[in-house]
Amino acid sequence: MANQRPTNNLSQHGSYSNGSGMSSASSSSQNLQPYSLNEALPYSPFTSILPFNSNIIPTPTLGSGSATPLSNFVSTDDFTALNAEATSANHSRRLEHSLEQIQHLLNPSRITQFKFKTASRPSRQSQATSSALPFSDELSPFSRLVYSKSAIAYRYPSPEAEPVPPKPKPKARPKPKANGKPKPPIVKQESPSFLPADIPEAPPEITSVPAPLQPARNSYHTARLEINLPSASLSADSPESIVAKKKASKRLPSKSPPSEMKKAGPKPVGPSPTKVTPIPAPQIPPVSQQLTPKSTEPKPKETSLRLEVNLPMPSINVDEYVEVPDILDVPEHLSSKRDELDERDALGEGLDLGQRSERALKELRKCFQEIFRCESLMRAQQQAPPNIVAWTADEQLTLTPGSLKKARALMQAAIDLKCFSSVPADELVRIQRLCDRGLKHGDNYDIRLNTSSWGESDILAWVQQLPEVELALKAARTTLCVMSGGRQDKRLYSEDIIQQCLHLFRNLLEGVIIPLAEMRSSAPMFRLLNPHKKAILSLLTNGEKLLSMMARLMSSIELSDIVVNSLEDCSSRLIFVENAHAEKDSVVSVQKFDSLRLVAMDLLCQVFQKNPTQRVGILTSILTSLEKLPLGKSSARHFKLTDGGNIQPVSALIMRLVQASAGFVDENAGKYGGHAPVGEGESDEEDNAMGIASKFSFTTKSENQAALNPLAAIDELQSVVNYLYNSYHETATYVCNFLIARAKQSNKTGDSPYRNLLEMFVEDFTTCLDNPSWPAASILLRVMLHLSLNIVQGDKAPSGTKSSVSAINMALELMGIMGATMARIRSNVQKTSSPFDDSESDDLWHFLSDLADSVLEDRASLELMTEWSGPYRAVLEFLDQRCSTDPHLGSAISYVVLDWAKNTLQACKESAGSEERFAPLAYRLRMMIMNRQWLASEFSFAHVSSSHAKLSYAITIINSELYTLYRPILHIFFQSMSRDEVTVRSKSLKSITHLIETDPTILDGKADIYHKILEDGLGDPSPQVRESALGLISTCLALRPQYEGVTRPAVLERLTDTSIGVRKRSMKLSRDLYLRSHDQQIRTEICGKLLIRLQDQEDSVRELARQLVEEIWITPFAHVAPSGAAQTSMSNHVALVIRALNSARDIVGENVILTLVKGIIGSESKTDSASLKVCERLVSGMFNLVPNSASDDPNVPSGPEALQVLVFFAKVAQSLFTFEQIRSLRPYIETIPQLEDPATSVAALHIYRRVVPTLSTVHKQFLGETRKQLQQFLLKGINAQVLDEMIACLWAISRLLSTTLPMASLVASSLRGALKTSQTPSWTPASLSSFARYCLIVGTSTKYGEGELESFKEVFAKMFGRAPPSTISKFIVDALVSLASPSSTRPKEVRKASLEAVAMVCQSNPKNYVAPNVYTTFQEAFKERNQLLEALVLNSILAFLSGEEKRTAESGDAKSRKEAKRELTVMGGTSYDDVASATTQRFLQDATRIALQDVSPHSKLALEVLGSINRQGLVHPKETGVTFITLETCPSQVISDLAFKEHKLLHDKHEQVLEREYAKAIQSAYNYQRDVVDDPRGARLKPDGSYEPKLLLMMEVLKISRSKNRQKFLEKLVRLVDFDVTKFKVTDNKPQHVHLSRFVLENLAFFEYITLGEVISAVSAMEKIFYTTGSSLAQTIESDIFQVRMDAVAPHMEEGEVLAVPPMDTKKLRLLAAASMVLSCLYEARTYIRRLWGLGTHKRDKTKMQAKDLSKAPLRVQGVTGEKFWEDMEKIMESLDGEDQMMAQCRRFVELMTVDSEVKVGEEEEEDGKGEGGAGGTPSGDEEEGGAGPAPGRGRKRKAGSAVTGGRKKRARSNSKPRPRGRPRKLPRPEEEEMAVGDDMEWV
Repeated sequence: MANQRPTNNLSQHGSYSNGSGMSSASSSSQNLQPYSLNEALPYSPFTSILPFNSNIIPTPTLGSGSATPLSNFVSTDDFTALNAEATSANHSRRLEHSLEQIQHLLNPSRITQFKFKTASRPSRQSQATSSALPFSDELSPFSRLVYSKSAIAYRYPSPEAEPVPPKPKPKARPKPKANGKPKPPIVKQESPSFLPADIPEAPPEITSVPAPLQPARNSYHTARLEINLPSASLSADSPESIVAKKKASKRLPSKSPPSEMKKAGPKPVGPSPTKVTPIPAPQIPPVSQQLTPKSTEPKPKETSLRLEVNLPMPSINVDEYVEVPDILDVPEHLSSKRDELDERDALGEGLDLGQRSERALKELRKCFQEIFRCESLMRAQQQAPPNIVAWTADEQLTLTPGSLKKARALMQAAIDLKCFSSVPADELVRIQRLCDRGLKHGDNYDIRLNTSSWGESDILAWVQQLPEVELALKAARTTLCVMSGGRQDKRLYSEDIIQQCLHLFRNLLEGVIIPLAEMRSSAPMFRLLNPHKKAILSLLTNGEKLLSMMARLMSSIELSDIVVNSLEDCSSRLIFVENAHAEKDSVVSVQKFDSLRLVAMDLLCQVFQKNPTQRVGILTSILTSLEKLPLGKSSARHFKLTDGGNIQPVSALIMRLVQASAGFVDENAGKYGGHAPVGEGESDEEDNAMGIASKFSFTTKSENQAALNPLAAIDELQSVVNYLYNSYHETATYVCNFLIARAKQSNKTGDSPYRNLLEMFVEDFTTCLDNPSWPAASILLRVMLHLSLNIVQGDKAPSGTKSSVSAINMALELMGIMGATMARIRSNVQKTSSPFDDSESDDLWHFLSDLADSVLEDRASLELMTEWSGPYRAVLEFLDQRCSTDPHLGSAISYVVLDWAKNTLQACKESAGSEERFAPLAYRLRMMIMNRQWLASEFSFAHVSSSHAKLSYAITIINSELYTLYRPILHIFFQSMSRDEVTVRSKSLKSITHLIETDPTILDGKADIYHKILEDGLGDPSPQVRESALGLISTCLALRPQYEGVTRPAVLERLTDTSIGVRKRSMKLSRDLYLRSHDQQIRTEICGKLLIRLQDQEDSVRELARQLVEEIWITPFAHVAPSGAAQTSMSNHVALVIRALNSARDIVGENVILTLVKGIIGSESKTDSASLKVCERLVSGMFNLVPNSASDDPNVPSGPEALQVLVFFAKVAQSLFTFEQIRSLRPYIETIPQLEDPATSVAALHIYRRVVPTLSTVHKQFLGETRKQLQQFLLKGINAQVLDEMIACLWAISRLLSTTLPMASLVASSLRGALKTSQTPSWTPASLSSFARYCLIVGTSTKYGEGELESFKEVFAKMFGRAPPSTISKFIVDALVSLASPSSTRPKEVRKASLEAVAMVCQSNPKNYVAPNVYTTFQEAFKERNQLLEALVLNSILAFLSGEEKRTAESGDAKSRKEAKRELTVMGGTSYDDVASATTQRFLQDATRIALQDVSPHSKLALEVLGSINRQGLVHPKETGVTFITLETCPSQVISDLAFKEHKLLHDKHEQVLEREYAKAIQSAYNYQRDVVDDPRGARLKPDGSYEPKLLLMMEVLKISRSKNRQKFLEKLVRLVDFDVTKFKVTDNKPQHVHLSRFVLENLAFFEYITLGEVISAVSAMEKIFYTTGSSLAQTIESDIFQVRMDAVAPHMEEGEVLAVPPMDTKKLRLLAAASMVLSCLYEARTYIRRLWGLGTHKRDKTKMQAKDLSKAPLRVQGVTGEKFWEDMEKIMESLDGEDQMMAQCRRFVELMTVDSEVKVGEEEEEDGKGEGGAGGTPSGDEEEGGAGPAPGRGRKRKAGSAVTGGRKKRARSNSKPRPRGRPRKLPRPEEEEMAVGDDMEWV
């Protein structure tokens, strides 16, 4: 109330006011009116006019003579009574309450402090009077009590001094005062402004204190005296004072000696003698000196006053006390018990409430009378007031909408004001009758929508009925409002009316709400209904209000089971109706429908709470309906939280249901009004607990009784807590068990949505975990976490059942989400409890901040957590403050109180013998559980802000049972890293990543954890795990960079990983390591590794490598402002680029680096201009290094090294170079003959050659001098490469200067010199050198002439005396080709030089390739098998084909894509296609032969020729495809990579053609490995111990194909192993089919399969061959080798006689042994594949799989390596070394076919004959002694028997078929079992 005073009844003038407002003070004879605002404003400190002088407002004083006596403000009688009670020994409750109230008023935090500045005045010496009496002696007894229990510090303001600039000081959090208790008396002078405010003063005797500092020009100083009035309750020698001083000493280490510390002690209350002595003006001392004040010698001239206080020191023996740990001070003063003053305020409020109640009752009855009068008039057919009562269509009187609204509002007001019971029941019954008529009338309308056949007219007719339906809805709300008023008259609670209201709402729900909510804009009816949206929304609003009234009615009365079940059904249907997500797609408003859904949720919660027996059914109905929910996270989460964020409505519903389970159900409530209206008696508490009393009996009725009988109070609380805890824990456990059980049976991509829903529920619960409004999230997550731990632990779990892999992955994912949330809350609490703002600096915040630190450090006890004014109380007060606006918080309050009580009981249990201390709290908690309003009615608490509540709740969460599982989560994650399942290991790494992202402190001081991640993760055999480990490592390095040193080598090693994903992720991580490191060596190493990836087999990896190199080389320097530091950085960067590119050039080749530079400079990105600028700076920096011919510093490259890199930029972008830079290369040009390294000359000349055409003719003189100088070097002994670049440079200069005649003359003269030298009869080394030089000049000059020589025929005519016949090139070829003929008698050097010149000339004019004399000479060179001559021809052909390929690409870029495609696929696209085709056909076989003959650069050259032929499509794909597949197995990585690229390109265009050639290619690859590589095995051992199949690259190419095509290929590959025994040949010690089979099988064993279907296809094909071919082979071996026959024993043989064994056929034995070796290898490969990919080890282990499962990626089994398989294959290959080995091999194979050693039969099954092999499945002891049988303990037999050597064989029936060999059926036919009887077979 506006005029209500919350604390006392003092009037505004200080007089006590009674109920009538008259003053009872004797000094006041009349009422004084309060001042108006304008009158009071001048005396208020809030005035807007600042005082110019502090004397305007007098200084407040205490006890001055002008103060009004205390008796004028307090009644004399009351004050006298208080004084009398204060003198007595036992203080009354009234006296204690009065003292508490005064202390509450004197609380410093509640008193406004005013600080006024005073003018500077000279200090005056004060006369200290020691004769003054103590201040407390003059006070009355009650005043002395107040004085002794209060501690208020008053500070006398000192004159203003000029400010001194303070030094920086750290912020420190001030500590709260302990329990509001006063501190010992302290007399101190104000500290200098530069000292921290929280540094305590030294306790010894104060001899001198520095005065406030002033500038030196001031000749005087002033002092400020602060006196804290002490409390007499704290004696000088009390232990509390000692503890306080020790706490202070801990806060700041004292510099004083121990002797001074012993003198510390409290100061007496009374005044002490003081003396004033002059002291000199102090200088500013160091801080260390300021902490311990020292006396200073007085100095002349500058003096000031010093106040010295000498206090007597008490004698205290410190040894009598012990130091105790710091204990947090609970702010108990924040909570206070409501006293009589509050009751008086409540009485005043009650008086006002009574007036309002009377007025509300009067208005309600007036409304009723008006309605009844109107009804009577209308029944009498008289004129009545309009719009009150109206006739319905069936001639019944009912209330109009306006009357209903008014009556309902007035009734609600009367109910709220608790006067509804005064309304006569007859009037209410009459109102209900009027409403019932309107309700029945509206229920007669059929409002169901027909969405399939209605038209526009039907819609209009339907809309016209809506007002009548709305009237019925309003009437239903009004009559239900009457029932919810709490009346006891049974006539008001008609079951029929309730049923009718429910029927009306159900019709509305089924006929209107649900169809409209599910209708979308695509429906035909949507357009017809959209214009009537306003009327529909009005109807929906009334339906929502009716449902809300039903929910309110349920909380007031007890409804029948039929009504409750109907309400539950309606609510459930509303919750799971899927509404549109956008307003444009819905007829009903999305927001309005969500509001209706929330009402349904509230109603369902009430049904759940009030009906404990139906809770399981309600939960089951909700959980089974979850399939109807949308799975989209954005569309499903539209329940808005008050603190921000969205969750699913069902998540909110489940949490509310759990919270509702934590509250008591009032069994007596709801019976026709249930509970009595509040405020009608003093026994409300007992009435509200009647339902509880039926289950529990309580003996403690007050806190005093609880203190007298603490055990009873605790036991009573224990019984209540146990009951409610079991209730909500069972609810949470049921929900979590249901969700996890369903989720374990589904997956994210399956039909069942529970897997996705479970993840969404957990995310919603974690969102609400730190929200005090949703405390049930903690128990749900705790149960979920327990279940997840049980799933992961498997056999260790209580259930003892092993979980599936998918279930473990699900559990790990959930644990990762929950663990990350728990870490986030810890981090938030740590940040929140840090230094705070001044706005939140109060006692509660101080306590919570310190408590948070203790909780985070695991130092907080449960006793401290459960304090009465602790965090739980703050949360409850915050929730109670909001409960009026959000009634759903009632269940949250019940849950928090129960959790508080549970922890209190646990704290009491831990503190044995402390029941007396916990008994009052136990009583209070029990009362709070029984009555939620009890706390607010009995106690008050300081205001709790939202930040206080969040911190308090977070503290309770961190200290809860949920957080005890935080460390086990991390432990489980690290354990899961070592599990056998690949997906489990990968999921655990991802979960650890989420956890570390939220809580990086996991890595602090725990290097072993990181090393485990590094070693186990990156060393895992699964690519999926390695990729997840790299993601985790990336996160760790971003948060803790100190681990980069140990991480870098392992990450760089993963750059060569077999998995594409691992390589990509490691490349990105290497990029991050590069950018974070400043070590040039480390950066160079990383760059080198990334550059190697530029030649990766995968296109995406190569592109990523180029992007990353650009990011680390270009991007950091793209937008850097020029500066000295930038220049230094660029210089270092230039040196790094030079070192990296020069190192990588020898590894990846120049073409790869050239492609990189092209990509950086010529990329079509928006940063082209920036890239060019950076490249210009790089080139400029490199030219700065060119003058350095050699460098002593290894970090600074030399000039030649810089030139090698500049060549790449010169080839790509000549515009980066300037003329001055080209001129700087002049020294290298001038000293070409003297340079020892030809590469330097080649580089300088190549730069000249590339850049010169871009120069201007302005530099004509420079170019001319350069040409002249180069011409002088032509005939000197220069390297061929230098000569080649020199001639190219001369041609470039000549073209720029437009003077090419000298070049023509050079060619002609050189040709004449060569021909003249060739006529020499005897060749000398000099002549040979001259001839070679002439030929080289002719060939090189013609090659670079590019046809320009044709215009200088007259030069050749003049030189040779005859004109060239056709072209100059033809003339040169004809002149030299004869010298290259093998029939020539000239030396080989002459032939080589002339052939090289002819080859180079043909490049300039390719028509010469088809000249007969030319290609005949080339063919003769190939026939001779001379690699030198072959290389010359191949280089020429390669240059020609590459030029044609380049020309085609350039023309394709200039033309349209369609034309370019035509030119690439149609012969004749270029002018030399006929030459290329003819040349290819002539030399294809020779190029193929050279490529396959060895592993050398020569074969690489031939492969490059084949690659160019393949790219241009000059031959059929099968001509080169087999060669490429064969060379993919080459041990040289350069050759294999080149072959892989060409194979992949060919496969993309001609997949179907190549499929028919794969079998031939496999045979060719085996021959290549056997003959060339000399390693016929199918795999090679890698350095890391793993095995790599040699056909790996072929399988990489096949990944492009469909899975079915790969399966067909694998089946064809397996069929290569099959054979026919009758046609099997063994010609030598190494049967070719045996070794070919091993080659194929080892490849199959070590392949990386893409899908599970491919593994099954390969295994199935192997098993088919093994059991078909192997059966006949085993029979042949038994009959031909072991002489095991099925013939009967001869009748004339006597007992003991044996058949004669014919001699052994060694040739046949060798053949059968070799054949069995093939099948044994097949069986080993099949078994290894099954074991490796988790298919089991037996054919029976395969399970039926769906098609979608076959398309999934297979998972390797942890721990299965290929080492044993590799050794077994090697042992099998040794079976042909001798006759004994061959016999053993045959015996092993027969046993393998007849006995399954993989299925072991138990001893009991062997004894009882219950094994799978049947009665005859295992041999007897005698049979085992035969020597040929298997050893004991072997597996079961594959068939019932095999052969006999003696005994009588049972004759087969004439009509029976012989039993086939091989494995028998699991369930043999009866006739087969009969045949098996008596088959006593044994091995020979």
